[in-house]
Amino acid sequence: MSCNRLYISRPKESTQRGISRAPLRTLAKAPTRPHVPVSLRAMPLKISRWPLLAGCLAGGLMLLVLFSLLQVWKQRVQDETRAELVGQLGNLRARLESELNAVIHVTDGLVTYIMFNPDLGETEFDAIAAMLMERRPGLISHFTAAPDNVIRYLHPLEGNRAALGLDLMSHPEQSGSVLDMMERRSTVLAGPWELVQGGLRLIIRTPIFVPAHVAGTEDDRYWGLVSIPVDMQRLYEAAGLGYFERSMDIAIRGRDGLGARGETFYGDPALFRRDSLRQTVTMLGGEWELAAEPSGGWPAVTPVGGLWGLIWLITLLTGALAWYLSLQGQRLRQSEVKYRALMENLSDGACIVQDGWLRYVNPRFRDIFGHDEELLLSHQLSDFLVAEDRDQLARLMSRVIADPARPGPLETELRIRTGDAGHSYVRINLSAMAWEDGPAILATVSDIDDRKRLANQLLDSHERLNAIIRALPDIGFIIDDQGQYRDVFGGLDSQLYHRGQALIGKRLHEVLPLELADRFLSVVHKALETSSLQTLEYALSAEQISIPPKGGPDGTLWFEGRVMAMGARVFDRPAVIWLAMNVTARKRLEESMRLNARVFEDSNEGIFITDAGNRIISANTAFTRITGYEAAEVIGRNPGLLSSGMHDEAFYQSLWEQVLLHGRWEGEIWNRRKDGRVYPQNLSISVVRDGEGRISHHIAIFSDITRRKEAEAQIRHMALHDNLTGLANRTLLRDRLTQAIEQARRDRNSLALLFIDLDDFKPVNDTHGHEAGDRVLKEVAQRLRAAVRRVDTVARMGGDEFVILLQALEQEDMAIQVAEKIIDSLSRPIQLNGQTCLLGASVGIALHPRHGEDHDGLMRAADQALYQAKSAGKNRYQVAGY
Repeated sequence: MSCNRLYISRPKESTQRGISRAPLRTLAKAPTRPHVPVSLRAMPLKISRWPLLAGCLAGGLMLLVLFSLLQVWKQRVQDETRAELVGQLGNLRARLESELNAVIHVTDGLVTYIMFNPDLGETEFDAIAAMLMERRPGLISHFTAAPDNVIRYLHPLEGNRAALGLDLMSHPEQSGSVLDMMERRSTVLAGPWELVQGGLRLIIRTPIFVPAHVAGTEDDRYWGLVSIPVDMQRLYEAAGLGYFERSMDIAIRGRDGLGARGETFYGDPALFRRDSLRQTVTMLGGEWELAAEPSGGWPAVTPVGGLWGLIWLITLLTGALAWYLSLQGQRLRQSEVKYRALMENLSDGACIVQDGWLRYVNPRFRDIFGHDEELLLSHQLSDFLVAEDRDQLARLMSRVIADPARPGPLETELRIRTGDAGHSYVRINLSAMAWEDGPAILATVSDIDDRKRLANQLLDSHERLNAIIRALPDIGFIIDDQGQYRDVFGGLDSQLYHRGQALIGKRLHEVLPLELADRFLSVVHKALETSSLQTLEYALSAEQISIPPKGGPDGTLWFEGRVMAMGARVFDRPAVIWLAMNVTARKRLEESMRLNARVFEDSNEGIFITDAGNRIISANTAFTRITGYEAAEVIGRNPGLLSSGMHDEAFYQSLWEQVLLHGRWEGEIWNRRKDGRVYPQNLSISVVRDGEGRISHHIAIFSDITRRKEAEAQIRHMALHDNLTGLANRTLLRDRLTQAIEQARRDRNSLALLFIDLDDFKPVNDTHGHEAGDRVLKEVAQRLRAAVRRVDTVARMGGDEFVILLQALEQEDMAIQVAEKIIDSLSRPIQLNGQTCLLGASVGIALHPRHGEDHDGLMRAADQALYQAKSAGKNRYQVAGY
């Protein structure tokens, strides 16, 4: 029977809820709140008559909610797509900028060369152009030089002859960018345009003004221009444009580098008129603007055509469900009428409690509590309980209200007050229900006083017996003179004992090996004959028992048995009490102590133990082998005798603070052997505490790590030096140059970077082989070291390239002096396999801070100066900027 959803009319609210806590016999005299007696037969039904209206309202609300969620989803998807496309478009922009700026950098190299060599010939132009094209193969289709704006130099000439002699100032499409370039005196972008010789190209034009001191004029003279046509198709491929167009439509505008003001030269121009994503590609000479949107446009990101059918289906189902539930509510209320009469005729007491107050009681409840309905309904249920049980009832009622969906009622046993300060026991079942649209509790009450008092007496006897058994630390057996187990008790700790109830009724010889059963039976007989305590130790495992015990520990266990004859006959036969104590832990501890002593002596690591006063009380054989001290020499002494003196007082103070705080310290330390040699140790110190938590001992374990330290030093050297010459490598040079720059800033002095490239070294390798070339490189390294100070750094960059870092220069001319010294030193003959080998060296010089403020700037300046020295005829030096 279920009464969890009864609807009962509620009495009028009282204006006074406080009641007296006086004995029950005085409750009738206590102030009570007015009430209206409840009659279940008179309670009206409240039946909803609008299920169809409820269905329509629910369907409409669901449609509104689903439409709102659809709009939120569309906006969220578009925002996520926009963020993803912005990242992809930014990646494309970065790739285009990287490729274009790299090509422009190549242009700068050719322009610089022509500035200082304005009378170059076609052969010289071809050589320089061929070298520069190798830096960006594929993107650069050819190099063009136009003295006086007329194309006279082309490389490669094949396929480009049609452009020779073209007067750019007369060209209708390109004359504008030429004039712009001359006016701005800087690099400009032209196109992309279809060239005379064919193909869509972006033209990078840079004006050339010959310096006045080279041209022999008062001002810089305009020589002409250099053009580098960039193959747009190759540029698109290098930037991965095709990959990005898999997920979005892309357009590019900004012909002639005009950015948003320029014409669209790639993709659909309509993208710039729509709500598309934009990015600006910035390069020397101009900029482009990128536009992109998802493939198929923004509506393709959130197709919702098929969702409307699902939305209408959910709306209809929601309306139908609401109509159905409303209809079921009507039927439920009709069914409740059938169960109201049951409440009045229950064999158990029943009541309804809301906010602690009794709202309804049935006749059986009034009989159990011994009060009339008027008195009961004017008090809380807890008023009728003994004081000690009220908190328990409050906790259960809180749980029921907090979790009304809990399956099944909560049950407890409580005591209600009776006359003359007495009480009787009842069982109460609590379950949640609704009462007048508010949460309430339905409680059924059973009178269990007689049964409870008898159960309490049995429980008291049982608990006394269990207390005696639990007090026994051992497992106990009663065994008669024939070796039969008559009872088993104790041994409740499953980690020490097996459950032995299956032994009852069995004989020793039925469950134990013959030899052990004979021994046990002999002890039983001796205890009975002498009436004195018999003790023995024995080992026993579960595998030895023919009846496998349940639970308990595995393996062989050790027991200490105490056997005493009983003072009277048990089960009509003489018998003994056999108490068995598990002493396995003690046995294992003894064995562990023997093993620990063996490990202590045989360990490869040094071990010593100190007392609380830090005096050595024990040391093993490895201690003597590592330190050189015999154990007898250090017993009673402080471990400080091993100190190397390399650590300060703060180090040892921190060490002991860690030991005291965490109970352990581990790390590397330098100590001294008996012969005075200092060596590195890996040391671990742990504390041992007594039962009261005070430190009783320290244990130190250490090992000699000299070989490991040497190996680590060798690895560090190999990581920072060139394997062939022993010179610093790129990594060490960068580190030292960075430190030297910081030092120079603090000291306000200068430093220099010399970039050296050997001249005519390749013929040595080709003629004599790489092994001979390696010997030449070693000789070069020695000569370079001899040419500089100890504070300076000589590094090999790879191949036949070297770099020298000159620090703390009082005068910048000192760098030139060193460069001359190096060129002279490397020009001297080198003997190789009985033959004389002649080399030369070109040196590029960069000074800090004039030519660069950091590592990368100085390296670029020195590399450019080296290139100029090479171009000027080799075996010479060149200072950056000249």
